[in-house]
Amino acid sequence: MHLRQLSWILVIGSIPVVVIGVGHMFLGWSLSPFWEIIFGWKLPQGINPITRMDSVMMNSNLLAAYLLTVFIVGLGLWIEKWQQINTIKKPKFTVSSFCNPLVFLTLVLIGDFVALILTHSRNGWGSVIFACIAYAFYQSWYWMIAGITVVAVSVMAAARAPLPIAELFRKVIPQFFWIRLHNQVYSNAPLPIHRKSLWKFAWSLTLQHPWNGWGLRNFSLLYQTQNAILVRSSVII
Repeated sequence: MHLRQLSWILVIGSIPVVVIGVGHMFLGWSLSPFWEIIFGWKLPQGINPITRMDSVMMNSNLLAAYLLTVFIVGLGLWIEKWQQINTIKKPKFTVSSFCNPLVFLTLVLIGDFVALILTHSRNGWGSVIFACIAYAFYQSWYWMIAGITVVAVSVMAAARAPLPIAELFRKVIPQFFWIRLHNQVYSNAPLPIHRKSLWKFAWSLTLQHPWNGWGLRNFSLLYQTQNAILVRSSVII
């Protein structure tokens, strides 16, 4: 019961986050210092690429992690409501039916899913696919598993397959998806903000001090000193 209530709070709370993110990305919204003082919300200006939604989060990857969590619990609520409707024999749909929780959850989940796509987070995209497959297995929706698998394999083929094969899939798959997986969107981005660079630096630090480490929350300072960039203000791609 408490988990269900918490899930509803997360789902409803995601609405203003998505609305602010869309407004910031497409309408150039900005928040006054008042909102930052009260809620801690701040729309970063001139930091993250405008092609990646970050809303009130520090960067796009954090927003993707948040939306992924909300989408998973929201999808659980949606399935629960769907099962309740199916237990009713021949349900009658009227105008009032569009005000029921199932319709509300459907609209919110669509908004969260679109916002998750706009974060351009490859980890977020992959995780939401696995989450949908897990729910589909639980519900024995094998047709959905097959559909998700076909779409995922097609996108990966368009991005990573040999060029002759990739070109065939690129005629069908929107460039928005496969070009991100191919990492061509930010090919001119500074090397230090690539995730691979952070992993290499973290591994080198581990080898230098495998037992004692470098101290709590010192990674940002060490990496900033090494690469002369502000890690907190950079979106990791």
